[in-house]
Amino acid sequence: MRLSQKGWNNVLIFACLFMIILFNYTSNMFATNSEKMAVEPLVQNSKLVQAIDFSGIEIQRLGASWRVLSKIPTATISNPEEYVETWVQQPLEQIESVPLVLDSAVSLPVVVWLAGNEEGLIFEFVIDHQEQSVYVQNKMTGNWYALKYSMLPQFIPRELLDA
Repeated sequence: MRLSQKGWNNVLIFACLFMIILFNYTSNMFATNSEKMAVEPLVQNSKLVQAIDFSGIEIQRLGASWRVLSKIPTATISNPEEYVETWVQQPLEQIESVPLVLDSAVSLPVVVWLAGNEEGLIFEFVIDHQEQSVYVQNKMTGNWYALKYSMLPQFIPRELLDA
């Protein structure tokens, strides 16, 4: 096959364009994680929360309002519905593997009771105040989620975090 100089120039241009597109596509494929991690709230929005038991403080639904039962005498929660909204609406990023935490980390179990379920959803908050890291494990599914340390008081009453 005999091509003129212009013909070979066009072949080289198209070959270079093809290589650029190929390298760009493969770098995007390798740079992004092939398994996208789920970003979802801890409790599905479609479920009706009946109660949240924080192991010492419990928020219970009473009709359209909420009441707080506390074993801690100094606990004062003025807006319990804000905790429920956070649990239902705040998305958390799921992480692939079990996180590595220091021995200084404390564990806090939380049970969320949903309407129509006989068993509550059990979550374990693993809180490391030194490293300022928080991980949440859904005990039913085994999934782990990362939570920003600054957002922890929106999920768990401060009275339990200070204890």
